[in-house]
Amino acid sequence: MLRLLAYGYAIQEFESEGIALGCEKDFDFRALNDGRAVKAQDLIKFRRGNRPLIEAVLEKVFRAAAERGHRFQADEKDSVKEDSFLKEARRRLDIARHFDTAD
Repeated sequence: MLRLLAYGYAIQEFESEGIALGCEKDFDFRALNDGRAVKAQDLIKFRRGNRPLIEAVLEKVFRAAAERGHRFQADEKDSVKEDSFLKEARRRLDIARHFDTAD
């Protein structure tokens, strides 16, 4: 589930329903979950119980992407500051939480 959520949030798929659907229809999500289906509620529960872990993984993903030359703009400014990777990870987790609580 960690891989699914980190990948989903990194590509800006914030809804647990969308990630669960991806496990059925999208090659990359299926590969990350060994072809198994996952329930959106299980993803939500995992996110709630493991936010610091997901945050840390996302921060490392964003940092690694920037080090490899990928354009990464965590905020409105042109330069990437050291703490912007963590801020972006937190921002994306907040967005996911809002999507999953919206009716």
